[in-house]
Amino acid sequence: DGGQIVLVKSPAFGQARAYVEALRVAGTGMPLLTFALLAGAVVVAPDRRKALMWAMVGFALATVSIGVGIGATREVLVTSASVAVPAAVSMAVFDILTAGLVVMVRTIFVLTIVIAAGAAAAGPSRGAVAIRGGAQNVTDRLSSGRDFGAFGSWIHDHLSLLRMATVGIGLGVLVFWSRPTPQTVLWVTGIAVAVLLLLELFGRKGGASEDSDK
Repeated sequence: DGGQIVLVKSPAFGQARAYVEALRVAGTGMPLLTFALLAGAVVVAPDRRKALMWAMVGFALATVSIGVGIGATREVLVTSASVAVPAAVSMAVFDILTAGLVVMVRTIFVLTIVIAAGAAAAGPSRGAVAIRGGAQNVTDRLSSGRDFGAFGSWIHDHLSLLRMATVGIGLGVLVFWSRPTPQTVLWVTGIAVAVLLLLELFGRKGGASEDSDK
């Protein structure tokens, strides 16, 4: 019909299409709804940092549940279609249909873990303090005896704003990236962390005002 070539014909594929469409809607709608609810909870929470951390953990668990649903649907398709078509064909068709959804779920999972880790690193726990202390020691050693002049003074005076701008730009890149992947999230996170470390390095004002932004 109309230039179409039928490779395999089975009623199981119609059922699979319905499952995939349901997962596609859930993969888009569930994270958005969860994010909206968690964002509201973070805003009204007494401890926003801790609320953000646990909100991202919950968000990550939501993406895991979608991933489990994708895997379960794949198994149902293979089981129901194995009589009519080879299992390998069923799996290949399903994998093609869900490829974009799987990448999106993995990307959201990695992003939420990164945000949760950042919120945890900003906390008062021993591990978080040790991480921040280690980063400060590195910047202290690199900046020891160095004078970055007017540039360093400007960085120092606008350090808080520059930190927020760096994080905001990183999030903006991920939001407006047409097809982000887990690798994209990790690269953007790595670059943002490197920029933050450079800001700390250049923002040292002769060691005299190092703690003014803490």
